[in-house]
Amino acid sequence: MQSERLRRSWLTPARRATISRQLAEGLAFLHGLPGPRVIHRDLKPNNVLLEAAPSLGICDFGLSRILAGNDVQSSSAAGHAFWMAPELLRAQPYDEKADVYSYGVILYQLAYWVDDQLYGGLNKAQVDFQVVHGILRLQDRLPSGIDPAVQALVRDCVDEDPRNRPSMSQVLERLASVRELSQPGHGGTGSVHGGSAAAVTATAGGHGDGLARPAAGAATVAVAGGDPEHHRQV
Repeated sequence: MQSERLRRSWLTPARRATISRQLAEGLAFLHGLPGPRVIHRDLKPNNVLLEAAPSLGICDFGLSRILAGNDVQSSSAAGHAFWMAPELLRAQPYDEKADVYSYGVILYQLAYWVDDQLYGGLNKAQVDFQVVHGILRLQDRLPSGIDPAVQALVRDCVDEDPRNRPSMSQVLERLASVRELSQPGHGGTGSVHGGSAAAVTATAGGHGDGLARPAAGAATVAVAGGDPEHHRQV
């Protein structure tokens, strides 16, 4: 209970908005690199590093892929079903829009303050099966009640069709005026699953397991398994 209160006090509405922007900045940097583009493929809360400033880093590039030009990648199993894009779960070709979907799930957690009940209690295997067969679509599970602009952005990011998802640069533009992601039921927002404040600590087993803490600084991209010495400022 004490750790829950600590997370709630630390993950304020303003910090949630900052985290959402900094994570978008990191992904926009990866996707916008000159020459080959980097696709993370395993974006989830455990691979997001936070600091009290907060600064933010993206780590664990073990499943990442590099694309040249407008190529698409042949799909293979990667990541965790809770945050994986449908095209990855279905072993279909994909591009950087797979990362946009994963980002959209994290933004959903931040905006709706959802922790362990990300999919209403479904486990990884159930989510995998239902997404693959078109039974479960996160874009259809978004309640009203939060900032309509944020709700629309979440829905666009987790669109079933990757062609309809925005680029991370477009996500940044749409987040420019967002200063807070208020708790559902406070400041004119609604609630989802009675979620907790530890939105960025949801895990496969349905329990918050914390986040690693890099050195303070600007938003960073960890290019070598989360080693702070290899962080690239963006």
